[in-house]
Order: sequence, then structure tokens, then C-alpha cells
Amino acid sequence: MPSYKQMKNLLNGDVQIYILESAKSDVWQVRFRNPLESGGHYVRRSTKHRDEASATRFALNLYNEYSARKHLGLATGNITLRQALDRFANDFDPVGRKMAEKAYQTYWHEYFGDMDLAKVRVDYIRAYFKWRVKNPKSVKTESAWKSSDTGSVSVSTLKLERNLLRRVFNFCKEASLILDAPSFPRKFETWDNTHNIASNKRRGRLDLKEDYEKVLSPYLQSIHKGLQTRKWAAQPANPEEPWHPTKNPYESRLKWKNRRDKNRDTHKVWCHLRSRYNHAFFWFFSNIILNSGIRPSEAAKLKHGDITIRYDEATERYFTLINIDRTVSKVRKHRVAICRDYAESFRRYLYWKTEIKYRFNREPKDSDWLFPSSNEKSEGFYIERRDKPLNTIRVHMKKIGLHRRTDMRTGVDTFFSAYSFRSFYITIMLRNGLDLYTLSKQVGTSPQTIIKQYDVNENWFLRDRMVGHLHANDEHLRQGFQSGAMKAFEKFATVWD
Repeated sequence: MPSYKQMKNLLNGDVQIYILESAKSDVWQVRFRNPLESGGHYVRRSTKHRDEASATRFALNLYNEYSARKHLGLATGNITLRQALDRFANDFDPVGRKMAEKAYQTYWHEYFGDMDLAKVRVDYIRAYFKWRVKNPKSVKTESAWKSSDTGSVSVSTLKLERNLLRRVFNFCKEASLILDAPSFPRKFETWDNTHNIASNKRRGRLDLKEDYEKVLSPYLQSIHKGLQTRKWAAQPANPEEPWHPTKNPYESRLKWKNRRDKNRDTHKVWCHLRSRYNHAFFWFFSNIILNSGIRPSEAAKLKHGDITIRYDEATERYFTLINIDRTVSKVRKHRVAICRDYAESFRRYLYWKTEIKYRFNREPKDSDWLFPSSNEKSEGFYIERRDKPLNTIRVHMKKIGLHRRTDMRTGVDTFFSAYSFRSFYITIMLRNGLDLYTLSKQVGTSPQTIIKQYDVNENWFLRDRMVGHLHANDEHLRQGFQSGAMKAFEKFATVWD
């Protein structure tokens, strides 16, 4: 039994305040029987006060709070945002859980701290979002991404965060942890220091001629050319003997040159082990998405056995197929994507297997990751899949000047990423006339999402089909305009592109 320096009974003994005999700072403690379903039999807290009057006031307030929760039918004494996220983690989908955790680490923890969610009211929620807009980066970590140098916050980002936070409160309400969920702001468009970019312009979009044909495609071709230059390829330590993973492993040409032939022709990229592999990764990873439209997150989780080639008797052509298992798919549905470049994607895959063999001195198996970890300091070297592959994509996109673009209407910078390749694929397939249903099955998203995110392409469809229809069927209207009358429009019209 503990001994006490002092002890006082309150409310006929229902509440006790005391100072333990072992206490060095003489701070009063409080204890009473827990009236709620969760938690221990007793509630024990430090009042953080040394004077008896303040300690008594704290103890009675705490007891009354627990009693009020009991009468309201609440199940616990208090619930913090951290506790709620941990408790309801499995109620979020994987993407939502990851985004909620990121929001907590960057913003929510700093603002809400250990505040009891039952005490959060509408004015506090609104004050949080006002603070959020004024603090586009975390003061402590500086880790949150900021859309532009202006520091304004995207309306879509605020809406996403609002929906995630509201779900947390609703989960708590359904579990009787709080009495009611507070209301949240409905619109952010009119708030200061925010911007709203159309859904189909929020990511960097590759223009076919200016970006893809003039910049990205030549860069990918230059990588392929470097990888196929035989004098720069890795070779066994003893070129006279066949390759063996341990007895005669592959070595980079730079290492071979430094040890055996100082005058040998080498290249700083293609003869360097890590640099060559990173360029090969960008080349193959980008092309896989550009030609299939699969998500970068799906591409990163593929295994060698997921890439196959099939012969179609009807067309007498070979096609590269990519198996997207339900455990890999974002929407948890299995599908098979067909690459638009026929057998070329499989040809690139065979080149990629060779590069893996050079880099890891392994013969890839169907069950191995298509993009294995290249971190030599990690125990997961080759065994685990590559961590943060999109960072490598970002480095190369910045190298060729395709990493950011300013939206002319808002002045906000939008950034290119591996998702720009997926957007480009969908754009091209829409422009080529592939119907929405087939395209949605190929890329693993709904027709509604494609329409929303790529509605600019629907305008192309409307223009092409309506203009073609009118031109073909309304001859009598065209004859009504004389050439002189047509010239009258020249000073008003602009090119329709």
C-alpha cells in the first residue's frame, strides 16, 4: 500500500487528492473510480498543482467531465487525434491512411497536439484551416511540399485534408468516443492565399510536340543508345571465361579500366555501375508507363513474371501484356494492360533484364521484383523492391527541363512526375479515338474519372466530331458563305488548337 504525506476526501469520498510520501515536488494527485466503459478501474492523474485549492478545483473539474461523458453515453475519457488515427487506421483505404498520416505529421500534430477531440468545435476547425492556409510548410520539419513560391495553397488539397479530418471525427462519433462531429468549411475558393486549378491541369502535362517529341523522346533514345553501345557494357572480371555470379561476376568498364587498361575508351555514365543503372531505370520505368498507362505505384510493384508476350492470330502481331494483380492495383481489382507499342515493350524488358544482371550479378526469376532495391547498405539489396522510385524520375525530369511549369491563370507552378507519363498515355489514346470504357479497363479507373481529369480531350473529341459531321453533312450551309464574306471573319478569328 502506498503511503501519503497528505490526503483529502472530496464529494463524500468519491474523489481523493493526495501527495505521495515518495513525491519530491509535493504535487497533488487525484484519484476516482472510472465511470466509463474503457480504461482502468480508476482514473489517476497529476493535478500539476502544489497548492490544495488549485488541486481541488482541478480534481473536481476532471471528475465532473468524466461524469458528464457517462451521462452522454460516451465510451472513454478523452481521445486525441493521434489515438484516433491509430484506432481507426484500418477503416481508411491504404492511400487515405497514408495521406492522413502525412497530414498529421506535418500539420495536425502541431495544431491539435493532445487536445481532446470531444472539445473541438466548429470555430476551432475553421481556425485550424485559416492557420493551415497561412502555414503551407511545417514550421518544425519544413517537409511539406509547397506548390509555388507564392506560398498559396491548393483548394483541392484543402478539400482532401478536410475530408480526411472529417472522417476521423465521424469514426469517433460512431464509436461513441465523442458526442458529435463538428461542422467543416464547405468552400475554400474565396479564401485568401488559395488557388484553384482545373482538375486536368493540376499535374504537369506533356505536350506531344513540344515536350515529348522534342525533349523526352530524344532523351530516352539517347539512354537506349548508350546502353546498347557494346564497348561500354559491363563485362565479367575475366572476359575469357563465362559469367558466374560469384566466381566471375560482372564489373563496370571503369573498374576494369582502372585495374587493367588505363587507355581504354570509357564513358562517365555508361561505364559507371550506379549511374548506368539509374539511367536504365528511368528509361525502362518511363517507357512502361508511357506505353501502357499503368500507375507508377503499380509499375513499382511489378515482378518479372508480370511481363509477358502474346501472339494474336487475328492480327498476326505480338503484344506485350502487363499483369496487374489485385494486390498491386490501387483499386484492388485485377486487370491485364496491353502495351500500345506491340512487342517493343517486351524487347525493352529483355534489355532491362540484362541491366539487372550487370548491376546485381543475379539471374532474375519470375518471382523477383522488376525494380529491385539498389541500396547496397541495406539488407534488402535486390531482395526488396526499389524504395522511392519516383525520386529518380524527378531527377531526370529536372535534368531535361521538364520538372515544372507555371499555370498562366493562377501563376502557380505545376510539377511533372511519373504520373505525367500516365496522363500522356491517356491523352494520346483519347486523341486517337479509343472509347472511354475500353480505356478505363486498360488504366484501371472509371470513365467518370477520365472525363473529369482529362476533359480537355473531350473538347478535342467534340471539336473533331462536330466539325467533321458539319463539314460532311451541311453542304447547303457552306454554300451560303461567299469568299468575300469569309474574309470578313479573319480579323476576329484565332487558330482552333
